[in-house]
Amino acid sequence: MKKDDNKNEQTIIFSRIDPADRDDSEDDRDFALERTQEIKHIKASLPDDDFYDEHEEEQPKKVKKSKKKRKKDSSDDNTINMTDIRAARKKEKVHRRLKKLIIIVIILLMGAGVYITRGIWVPKLEGILDRPHDTIINDGVTQTGNFPIKVEESSANIIRRLDNNIIIADGGHIYYYDENGKLRDTVYHSFGNPMIKTAGKRILCFDNGGNTFRVYNKSGEVYEKSIEDQIIYADIAQNSNVAVITQTEKYVACLTIYDSNGTEIYRWSCGKRIMAVSFTDNGDGCYISAFSAEDGEVVSEIYYIEFDSTEELMKSEKLNGLVLDICENDNDNLWAAGDGAFYMLDKDGKLIDSYEYDSDMTSFDMNEKCAAVVFEGVSHESMTVALFDSDSDNVQPKTIECDSGSPKKALCDGDRAFILSSSSLDAYDGKGNLLATAAVSADYSDFVFYNDAVFFIGPREVNKILFQT
Repeated sequence: MKKDDNKNEQTIIFSRIDPADRDDSEDDRDFALERTQEIKHIKASLPDDDFYDEHEEEQPKKVKKSKKKRKKDSSDDNTINMTDIRAARKKEKVHRRLKKLIIIVIILLMGAGVYITRGIWVPKLEGILDRPHDTIINDGVTQTGNFPIKVEESSANIIRRLDNNIIIADGGHIYYYDENGKLRDTVYHSFGNPMIKTAGKRILCFDNGGNTFRVYNKSGEVYEKSIEDQIIYADIAQNSNVAVITQTEKYVACLTIYDSNGTEIYRWSCGKRIMAVSFTDNGDGCYISAFSAEDGEVVSEIYYIEFDSTEELMKSEKLNGLVLDICENDNDNLWAAGDGAFYMLDKDGKLIDSYEYDSDMTSFDMNEKCAAVVFEGVSHESMTVALFDSDSDNVQPKTIECDSGSPKKALCDGDRAFILSSSSLDAYDGKGNLLATAAVSADYSDFVFYNDAVFFIGPREVNKILFQT
């Protein structure tokens, strides 16, 4: 067996020698024999086959233990790597947040700077951004057909608008006309000195100093109400609520609210004289201007009430003079037109700003978008117009000097103010831009605007002109 083993081993050894080297020198052969002997010696020192049989099951266990150790080492490395990654991500997140915070602080500081310096750059910006307006020059030609509408000479020639109808009232009747001048209906009112108010689809008619008021719609009379006390003033809301101010034995002025059916729903008095009442848009509340004398001077206060509450919800600061009307504008503030100044207040009744008149006021009007006050001019056949825009944070108006005649009436419709003088009708926006104009007769005393047309009333007739704005 040993001989065969040697032979096999030699064969293996020699098979690893390049055939080209087999004929080399004798030294090479000696080297090969020495290597063979070394291999025999190494093999003899190795355990026999029985040793491997006995320890066959132990080897895998050692290997498995080694793998677990390597796995644990790898897990430790992964844990260290994940910790480093998380720390890096957290640091990056903090960096990003800090960067955003710095940007926000910079923006806030810039915004504060812009707000503080607005008085310097806003007027200049307005001058740049204001677009030039082309004034529409209407021809002022009176329409024909059913016009002019003849009216009886009377001290109470009144023109109003009711929805899409034109209402004309004289000393005995109320006439309903459509926009083409066609008579729709006539109502006899029997008031000697009638006052007419319109809102929504109803008309309120009463005599100043009388004891009766009536409410009409397009079909005629809705109801009549007679009361014990004298009527000083009355108004009607969009939801048909009616406010009646009377003088009683107990109070110098008392406000009574009637619903759409004429039923009394609310009564209020503050012990002062009431000058004006202005309903809210929904008709469920109103602003009241009341005045009294203090140290020989007239002062006014504005109250706000709602008809489902017994308490006053707001009482304003004291304002100098008489407040003739109040209006809630689009900027969530209050406008108050006085006999000597125009005021702006917040909803809590605190004064924001005021504008004192330079001369006596001739006419005024206002709505939620704009307001206009007209004064006599410094020269004959001239006037000054003060226009207020609801977008403004103050009450300083755009003033316009006009040489188009003496002022007669101001009317606000939407975002436009119409000014009637003895020679023209002009339409402005709240920023003072002249939108349209037309030459008109000096006989006209009042007017209404509807559907790109103006309806004028004079002492003997009603005329219509087309008026684009």
